[in-house]
Order: sequence, then C-alpha cells, then structure tokens
Amino acid sequence: MTTVTDPALTEIFFGDTHEAGLPLKGSQGFGRLDGSRGVYRANCRTGPVIFMVDQLDKPTDEGVDLTRELLPGYVAVEAERIGCGPEKVTLPNAWVRAGAGPRWAGGTGDTVRTPRPKIRGARIMLTAAPVGAPG
Repeated sequence: MTTVTDPALTEIFFGDTHEAGLPLKGSQGFGRLDGSRGVYRANCRTGPVIFMVDQLDKPTDEGVDLTRELLPGYVAVEAERIGCGPEKVTLPNAWVRAGAGPRWAGGTGDTVRTPRPKIRGARIMLTAAPVGAPG
C-alpha cells in the first residue's frame, strides 16, 4: 500500500488511473483496478493524491484478492488521516465473484465495506511512510 502526496510524483501514476483495468469511482476521485494493482487518484485540498495497492502474488482460488479487498478501506482510512477525506470508493459490477470469498453486485456498483481477508502465504508491498511526506 502506497500513498503519494507530492504533486510532481502523482503525475507519474496518472496514466495508471486511466489505462488498464476496470474503472473505480469515488466521492472525490477516480482510478483503475486490474486484479493485482489498484490505483486511485483523489482531488484533495492540497492537490492530487495517489492511493495504490499492489498484490505481489496472484489472487488465489480461495477468494483472496487483496487488491480488491483492501483498496476501498485503505483509501477511506488514509484519506481521513491525511485530511483528504471522507472518501468512499465504489467497485465496478464486474467484480462479482462466485464461490468462496466476498461477493459484490448491484446496479452501478456497490460501496464496499472492506472484509478481513484470509491471508495465507500472500505477499503485499508496504511502505513505511507516504511517498513525498516530509521526513
């Protein structure tokens, strides 16, 4: 999980919010979700902010898709923490899953409450501090 607050650095990820994957909608921004990477750009008072979740391992057959399960909650909590919230991210309808794991469906997409994923041998990338934050 990475938060980029430096306006110059957010431009590096701008293409990721428009290119591959399914569109994400939010109360103050937009983004894309492609299964292993979710990138969301919010328009905050201080300028654009990028929220990103990368899943280093592919989603499992057991219904664990960390990118999908973590991104909405991560954006909501992190946006509040940096004074950019409240922010609510909506997942697209295409993320309806059959079988194990959480399911989402609905008209134009459902607002997600982030469930606690079962993490078995999954690797996620974490950063100690937001990129561009004062040291």
